Amino acid sequence: MKTLQITFISILTIVFLGCSPQKSKDFEHLEKYFKETHKFKINDKIDKIVVLTEGASCASCDKIFARTAFEHLQNENTVYLVTATGNIVDIQPFLMLEKNCFFDWQLNRAEYSEFSSSRVIYLKNNVIDTIIIINSNEIREQLEYLKNKLL
Repeated sequence: MKTLQITFISILTIVFLGCSPQKSKDFEHLEKYFKETHKFKINDKIDKIVVLTEGASCASCDKIFARTAFEHLQNENTVYLVTATGNIVDIQPFLMLEKNCFFDWQLNRAEYSEFSSSRVIYLKNNVIDTIIIINSNEIREQLEYLKNKLL
């Protein structure tokens, strides 16, 4: 009888630990960045991180993406990380945002390569669900996807 109880408790423990949401290493890295650099905790309500850069690939793409991100992705569940300085991309609208918008013009790109180009990082249950990297080859398809995802 005692063996049956130990087995039952062991199975319950394994099921409980196996089914509990686990943070991915990539998500923990994002979480660490925002906590250490901006004193901001990414909570369960945050469903996307929009990274705005300039000059990493296509300047026109970054300009279009910045406008689209500001016009269509802005809500309380979105976090913006702006590494663009404003030399190419108009960052003026982002400077006026009161919440969830962070600027890092000194970004350590070697340590945080996930912020090296413009992108949208979709989050779900403390893991990275989807990353859409903005590049010149696929810009139209990516922007259409972003617009349609909102519908």
